Amino acid sequence: MLQETHLNEDHLNNIKSCFNKNFEIFNSCDPDNPCGVVGVAIILNKAYIAPEMVQIHVLTQGRAIMMKLKWAGTEELLIISIYAPNRARQHLAFWTQLDQERRRKRLLRLDFVAGDFNLTEDLIDRDPPTESDIAAIEALRVARLTWNTQDQWCHDNPNGRLFTHKHISDHEFKFA
Repeated sequence: MLQETHLNEDHLNNIKSCFNKNFEIFNSCDPDNPCGVVGVAIILNKAYIAPEMVQIHVLTQGRAIMMKLKWAGTEELLIISIYAPNRARQHLAFWTQLDQERRRKRLLRLDFVAGDFNLTEDLIDRDPPTESDIAAIEALRVARLTWNTQDQWCHDNPNGRLFTHKHISDHEFKFA
């Protein structure tokens, strides 16, 4: 599952022409600005899952794409790739609309959720530990609880700290 893909049709077709034998790419972009700041995708390895066993649901253009697939012949899995807005004031509407669209399409049980949520629920998950917008945190928490999902890494490592990105402020740069 990928976020911030910035793929227009030409980029997507170039990638598909290179990797079509092994992978299938399902992408959702902003139709008005496909190379802009949004874009989500799910890449399927054809060695493990036949693309014919997949249904794609765009829940929010360029922000959320869901895949329903057959696993092990009969089991169904629902996975979702999310790229939430950067602005905290947009989160309540985003998470609410996302869940409404999921329900409207009758995609009730989620198995895997991945993405860039652009906020964290807990201070321990930020470096540096700065408070996120309370309304945005609550919107994410309500969605997570409604979907009956959990942050598995945080669940397995309640006191752990591991970051894939560290924000460097201007005062941390040193010039000789």
